[in-house]
Amino acid sequence: MSTWDVKVDVVVVGSGAGALTAAIVAHDGGAKVVVLEKTDKAGGASAVSGGAVWVPNNKFIREGFQPEFWDPDRNEWVKASDSEEKAFKYMKAIAAGRSSDELIRTYLRTVNEACDYLEKKTHVKWSHVKLMPDYFPEWEGGVKGGRVMEAQLISFNSLPKEVAERVRLSPVSLPILLEELVEWGGLATMMSGKWNFNLINERLKDRFYGWGTALIARLLYSCYERGIDVRYNTPAKRLIVEDGRVVGVVAEHKGKEIRIRANKGVILATGGFEWHEKMPAAFLRGPMKGPMSPPHNTGDGHRMAMEVGAQVDLMSEAWWFPTVHTGDSYDGKPYYRGIFFEKVLPGVIIVNKYGKRFANEAANYFDFTRAMHTWDPNKHEYPNIPAWMIFDERVHQSYTVFTLYPGAEPTDPPFKWADTPRDLARMAGIDPDGLEETIERFNRHAREGVDPDFHRGESYFDKFYGDPNWKPNPTLGPLEKPPFYAIEVYPGCLGSCGGLKINEKAQVLDYNEKPIPGLYAAGNVTAAVSGGGYPSSGITIGAGICFGYIAAREITKK
Repeated sequence: MSTWDVKVDVVVVGSGAGALTAAIVAHDGGAKVVVLEKTDKAGGASAVSGGAVWVPNNKFIREGFQPEFWDPDRNEWVKASDSEEKAFKYMKAIAAGRSSDELIRTYLRTVNEACDYLEKKTHVKWSHVKLMPDYFPEWEGGVKGGRVMEAQLISFNSLPKEVAERVRLSPVSLPILLEELVEWGGLATMMSGKWNFNLINERLKDRFYGWGTALIARLLYSCYERGIDVRYNTPAKRLIVEDGRVVGVVAEHKGKEIRIRANKGVILATGGFEWHEKMPAAFLRGPMKGPMSPPHNTGDGHRMAMEVGAQVDLMSEAWWFPTVHTGDSYDGKPYYRGIFFEKVLPGVIIVNKYGKRFANEAANYFDFTRAMHTWDPNKHEYPNIPAWMIFDERVHQSYTVFTLYPGAEPTDPPFKWADTPRDLARMAGIDPDGLEETIERFNRHAREGVDPDFHRGESYFDKFYGDPNWKPNPTLGPLEKPPFYAIEVYPGCLGSCGGLKINEKAQVLDYNEKPIPGLYAAGNVTAAVSGGGYPSSGITIGAGICFGYIAAREITKK
């Protein structure tokens, strides 16, 4: 007979948005819950993210906001009501056959219920990011904006000390809403005069936080008020199985093993494997350098579940994001910044070592990074790794480019600069002829506002993140004014998105497609509901919340 150090109904492993949602819902369903967090802070990748949640037909739409859909027959945007069926057609196309219809429909039917529950029962209060578009808004079922929500700002002065000191803080956290960030033109326009720094300074005085930090703070506060047992510095090591059922977890605290009994079930919400020493190279579709998550996402849940026979899927995929390293660190590891607004700006291009553009720079970060993994069978190489983001002095003086503000002096590293494209190419290890030819061709078309090579600036999504004051195309401008600048670009990610295969009840499946009794999962430890595609900002946290909610409901109704 097994001996136990702790006995509870539900063990939740991890403390991101999906994990804390699961803990709250399981507790509210009458279960005794313990949350195991391997670090001294709660939140994981959710806490350092933008905090967006993709929720088609969300409460704001149901209350009257009408999103705009593209009508190809009328060749214009048309306001209309949202629906599960519209979102399903869009998400099914995004998944490209790599997720089941049942799982997609489960997400679309349940994510609203989960988010509404959190707003009604917890400290989570939602704000509408009404301007942010789907990543392919012109596709059938895609929208020009309205499906994204975020947690409202929260003052840490309003939190108990025991909560405030445990929330993981993002290295780039600002006390602003995503909706404000979009309205003000993005991080690249920080010094343009569009930002309300008086408002920001007032919020800083009161210790306001937004984005993923605010979401985690609100969820953790809700756990605290319920008396849910959250154990920090307590990594789970392996699952305990008896008679074919997962009945508990072996964890570790201060060098001592702890056996924790889970009478009803274990919910894994441990995040991705992007920081593991070997797993990215073993599984991902191509090189990955520059994960943007905390450096503690090492595939713990993946490995524990695989040891008891769990099936995995989509292990070649991640939430891809082009990244740069500006010399900063986070939790003792290099901190990589994602290229989001910068690559869309007029006067910016990204080239490979041959000096050639290889994709639409204004495309969403996920699909752009996929293009970096193109394989050249003749040269037996990834020609687009590494890549270089190239821009001129006009861009430098007009926008904020990572750590380089208008008027500031660049530093090497991370930037390189020279008076001519040829000299810049030699410094960066780029083919000089190729870069010179690329800039000449790009400039010729950019002045006319077109990109015949990669169709940059044709989609509403492309233009949305450009400079609205730049004509004729907000994302296309020539590179003409010296000096010219370059910064190295890597194929990074927000986190891995392949993992445990789950069903519509968030049960982990074995290789016979049968649920493993007592084992559930949510978030980046699972194979993505979007099938490795990316419909819009917020699908990652949305899926975590949705399936964390489902797992807790399934466990506590038995």
